[in-house]
Amino acid sequence: MQPDVDANAPRKDYSEEAKGILKGALKRRGATYAQLVLALKEIGVDESEANLRNKISRGNFSASFLLQCLDAIGVTQLQLDVGSPLKARGRANVGGDLFRQRQAEWEARQPDVGSADEV
Repeated sequence: MQPDVDANAPRKDYSEEAKGILKGALKRRGATYAQLVLALKEIGVDESEANLRNKISRGNFSASFLLQCLDAIGVTQLQLDVGSPLKARGRANVGGDLFRQRQAEWEARQPDVGSADEV
């Protein structure tokens, strides 16, 4: 059983979230793209400033790249409030237990293959 999803509901843009996280960290540290290039080189990541600027502008980079950038500029803690796409659509679990709800929905869709004890 597929969850009821409104095809016209706005979708959360995770690329924009990632870009905002990285740009915000750079701003809080007072770091420029040129400084980030040098800091990345110090941890073994070779990026040109133009390539770095394009990657961050698109927001379409890997979690590894995000962590490398945060590490390079000395970020040791990060608080995320990415929310839930279902919450953004007004369908969040009122009890805040969205993970368990999704897990139950996933398990309900799995075929019943019996127990490992059954032979």
